[in-house]
Amino acid sequence: MTRPEAAPPADGWRFGRVTLVVAALLTAVMFGWQAWHLYESSQAVAERDAGECPTRSVEAAYSAGERLDYLTEEIEHSLFLWGPEASASPLPELGLRYDATATELNAALEQAMRLSKGKVLLAVEDLEAATGPLNDHVTEVVRLVSAGQPELASAQIAGSQFSGVRSDYSDALGEMWTASRQHLVEQLEKERRSELLSVGIALLLFALAVGAWGLFIRQIRRGQARLQEEELQRHRAEEELLQAQKMDALGLMAGGIAHDFNNLVTAIWGSATSAKERLASDHPALPALERIEDASEQANGVVRALLTFGRRSESNKAPVEVGTLIDSTARILEPMLPASVDLEIDHPADTLLWVSGDGTQLQQALMNLALNANEAMPEGGRLLIRSWVCTTAVDAEKKVMIEVTDTGEGIPPDIIDRVFEPFFTTRAPGHGTGLGLSIIHGIVTDHGGSIRVDSTPGEGTSFIIRMPAIDAPGEDGNAVPPPSVVVHDRSELVLLVEDHQHVREIIAETLETAGFRVVQAASGDQFLTEYQRHRQAVRLLIADVDIPPPSGVDCIRRLRADGVQVPAVVITGTSAPGLEEELRGTAVVLRKPFTMARLADVASSLVEGATV
Repeated sequence: MTRPEAAPPADGWRFGRVTLVVAALLTAVMFGWQAWHLYESSQAVAERDAGECPTRSVEAAYSAGERLDYLTEEIEHSLFLWGPEASASPLPELGLRYDATATELNAALEQAMRLSKGKVLLAVEDLEAATGPLNDHVTEVVRLVSAGQPELASAQIAGSQFSGVRSDYSDALGEMWTASRQHLVEQLEKERRSELLSVGIALLLFALAVGAWGLFIRQIRRGQARLQEEELQRHRAEEELLQAQKMDALGLMAGGIAHDFNNLVTAIWGSATSAKERLASDHPALPALERIEDASEQANGVVRALLTFGRRSESNKAPVEVGTLIDSTARILEPMLPASVDLEIDHPADTLLWVSGDGTQLQQALMNLALNANEAMPEGGRLLIRSWVCTTAVDAEKKVMIEVTDTGEGIPPDIIDRVFEPFFTTRAPGHGTGLGLSIIHGIVTDHGGSIRVDSTPGEGTSFIIRMPAIDAPGEDGNAVPPPSVVVHDRSELVLLVEDHQHVREIIAETLETAGFRVVQAASGDQFLTEYQRHRQAVRLLIADVDIPPPSGVDCIRRLRADGVQVPAVVITGTSAPGLEEELRGTAVVLRKPFTMARLADVASSLVEGATV
């Protein structure tokens, strides 16, 4: 499953800052809106309480207008009841109350006209216009009564003009009240809609603010997760870099010791071979010498496996029969295993399983797995090495399976994924380097295969190697016994340069046994000097690469530059990748350790002019 690529950190932080600003602005707008709405509401309440609003002023005018209308009616009734005696009636007092109420009405109308708008203002103005004529008529009636002319006052009130004025006043007062009530209803509806709008806007702002803050918090969490992921990746990168440095250091170490180690192995191997050649076939020392040869070959495989692990050497691959490989590994293992460990071998008896590989490295891998299994069974147990063939369902490709199983302690689940890591070990300090399984993994991978581990704590562990199967190689007839140094009746001169004394001596002894005469040198300068001294007789040049300067390769190149065409062999104990291609047409390359028979055969072929 592929993961979506995370946004670059800069974009993420920029988005986070924008989200923070938006969230803060929305929050500020939300609180500002609420504050403004509360201020408006409080102002409206204060205006109502103080009477500074159209509704209150119209209500005050209406109240004064009703009282004025009531006083007008009282004056009229008093005049008709008292008649000629009206001057002695309460009518003068009613006139004074009427004047005070008219003054109050005028003040209320002035305030209503100042605060009102629209239809309410028109209605207030109409009432004011209707109030003036009514006041004039009532004032005239009161004056006539006070002047002792009640008959004229009664005629004034009874006239149609007074009735029309009073009717106009009453209509204007009612219309003002109706307009005021309609305005109040509209105002309340408007305020209700405004309140609903305000609440809606407040809720919207609240939702937006909460969403923005939620988005900001989510962005913070994503940023924290991204930082944690980046920190984890940084730690992984540091670990991989450290691992790469360890691998590089291991490769440098392997390359550094390969030359000296191979010199020692060559000397031991060559000396054992030389000793075998001098003993009778029934000599009791022969088995010991053969074991020395086998151990030397195994040591050679160890160095090659280490160099392959460090990616400083390529394995020498050839067809390998897995059953034979397992049988030979078992023969080496049996003397090394305690009696409490039961070694079992299981491979098809009627089917040969072939793979392409370096037999020595593959055997080294099986040996390491078997020895690790032995250590996992301190109280004894069962060690099984088996092989079989299987076919994958995807491409129908045949695979050869090799399994090494023990009944030991098992591997804990928390470390099973790390067993192939270089330098990882569960052993106590000084009891393991942590390179065994990583070298095995490198060998199997270099052979195009894979390895997996299955383990149950307390029940045992299985390492399963899977490698591509190949067809059986062609028949070569009867098996040819290992070659030995053939003694010839010859006297060709060989010039040899090798700085390691034991290797130089065993090579010289082998060549002399083969019938050559040998002139030895320990450095490049001595080699060139000896060639000038024996140039007429020299028939073969043998030079080690890593010698005191100039190097063996430089010596051969100098002689070739001088026109010397004598056949040459360059021997090396280091990885020196690409050396064969570099010296193609100039010299034959032999890599240490090699058998003395191989050296003698190459020397004879070159001297005789045969192709090597």
